[in-house]
Amino acid sequence: MFRLIVFSLLMCLPVITRAQIIYSESFVLTPPDSTQPYRGSVSGSFMSQKQKDIFFQLNQRADFAMRIKHASLILANNFDIIRNGNQTVLSGGFAYAKLRRFVERNIMPEYFAQYQWFDIRGLDQRMVLGSNMRFKILHTKTDAFYLATGTMLEYEKWNYNAVPEHRLPVTTSPKEILAPKWNIYASFDHDLTKNILLDAGFYYQTRMLPAFEYTRIANHLRIGWKVNKHIMLSGVIRIIYEYKPIVPVDPWWYRVSNELTYRF
Repeated sequence: MFRLIVFSLLMCLPVITRAQIIYSESFVLTPPDSTQPYRGSVSGSFMSQKQKDIFFQLNQRADFAMRIKHASLILANNFDIIRNGNQTVLSGGFAYAKLRRFVERNIMPEYFAQYQWFDIRGLDQRMVLGSNMRFKILHTKTDAFYLATGTMLEYEKWNYNAVPEHRLPVTTSPKEILAPKWNIYASFDHDLTKNILLDAGFYYQTRMLPAFEYTRIANHLRIGWKVNKHIMLSGVIRIIYEYKPIVPVDPWWYRVSNELTYRF
């Protein structure tokens, strides 16, 4: 009960994003053959130092999965902020929810919603509602492989803060987009040893009309070391390529990080 209370308090904190795509398959999951009613993880970091101005950095991430009879509810959030004096260098975050039904079957429907922003790249806000059919390709004690495909409705609002000066158009008013999209992802988990875990995900999103334009492709790769039952140290790389960005930002984005996570 104490862990649930702590987690609930952390989930109420402000939330932030890694980029335009949320890496949903990197969240903690409750396996379909597990009798455990819930699982979760919490990680965070804080740094403050005096330079010419006060430099401040805060990161918080939490995710939670709960079995409800034949369904699974997944909640997640993330918050990042970096400030140098009165200037915000980085700000972004997300709130994410997904409901999977009939999780013990080989084919299961899932429904998801998310809200996010990523100031440093110019994404003021992004809202998504969607649904997928998820296919269980492989599930053993040491390996899991899933594929999913579906549709989603996406709203985005972009500014030109991250656009290089030589690419700026004459008019730099914010751009808003509302469009249906196809959504495909694949996820793979593998226990390299008893204490070393690997998980990877591939994500593909594209507008329906015009077909295969304004496409986003992303992947993540994580290798984690279980220090003990509850503590994990991980190294993670996340990459996004965006074909025809809404505003002319750099189409490539990546982040390499390490995480110390408490799992329950």
